[in-house]
Amino acid sequence: MNVEIVKGQVEAELLKDYNLVIVTELIIPWNELVKLNEFCRTQSIKFIMTLALGLYGTAFVDFGDEFMVKDATGENTDANVVVHISQGNPGVVQLFDAKKHSYNDGDYAKFREVEGMSELNNAAPTPIKVINSYTFSIGDTSGYKEYVKGGIVENVKMPKQLVFRSLAASLDQPLSSQGDMLIDPDLRLISRAEQLHIGLCALLKYFQLHNSLPQLNNEEQAAETVKLAKELNEKKKERKGFCVSEIDEK
Repeated sequence: MNVEIVKGQVEAELLKDYNLVIVTELIIPWNELVKLNEFCRTQSIKFIMTLALGLYGTAFVDFGDEFMVKDATGENTDANVVVHISQGNPGVVQLFDAKKHSYNDGDYAKFREVEGMSELNNAAPTPIKVINSYTFSIGDTSGYKEYVKGGIVENVKMPKQLVFRSLAASLDQPLSSQGDMLIDPDLRLISRAEQLHIGLCALLKYFQLHNSLPQLNNEEQAAETVKLAKELNEKKKERKGFCVSEIDEK
């Protein structure tokens, strides 16, 4: 593994020989960061940005539009004892009720040691649809032999393609079209995450204007940052983009 640390201005040509770029400090204006990220996307270079900004920080990950992951959750697979499988379309699998399964709709499962409906033992992993904590369906089993007894079912980790968004798109609209929600860092402060995102955009704009972040305990610079946040928020309101009803100056 070849690791190189670059301080200051980063030339795009330098990055072509690498497969991962990690930005750990705000040393170039945000519009240059956006260009850097766009270049990485065109070259299939993975991009990570982490910034510590006073009392909070931010992390951004962009692994491109076609990133394949073998294990999307990192959790252990879940094996369960089968007590019955119906012949039907869909076939319904009933599990031993001493333990709740942890499966979700769209998970894939594979069977072994099933007696009677032995076709399942040699079948490829099949998608499931959860009915309750002990039951799920697996598709058409009407042509299989009748279930007799036994069997173990276990969910299978299947390759999954993830689509990442660019830095420009994420700064402009942190919520995806799939209806994701921002996670509030403190459940006592609802919508705090939205306020923090607008604050991040204002800090990046401040850095673009002054090539530095606001100084600690500098009321004039703090006031300018708040002003930038309000201006950015109003512009987003005008074009019906991501915004908050009112900037919280606290």
